[in-house]
Amino acid sequence: MMFAAKGAHHQNDIAERRIRELQDLARTMLIHANRQWPKCVGAHHLWPHAVQMAAHVLNETPGLQDAQRCSPLQLFGNTKVAVNSKHLKLCWR
Repeated sequence: MMFAAKGAHHQNDIAERRIRELQDLARTMLIHANRQWPKCVGAHHLWPHAVQMAAHVLNETPGLQDAQRCSPLQLFGNTKVAVNSKHLKLCWR
């Protein structure tokens, strides 16, 4: 029997990969915003909003591996509701 040490990164590969994707996407959003508006955007107070937006985008974007092009949210809820692109446009303003 094998045991993982507390805080080891190999305990749950799927969750660790998703956290890494969220961090990378949020960091990319903040770098882009800082380059576009350097006087207005600071990373320290916008990080929670960037992570929340990254989670929203990843949950609403259809997957390329899925033959039916369903989003993770549609797969989780077992629904066929299409993503409303107007909602995503409002989040980017």
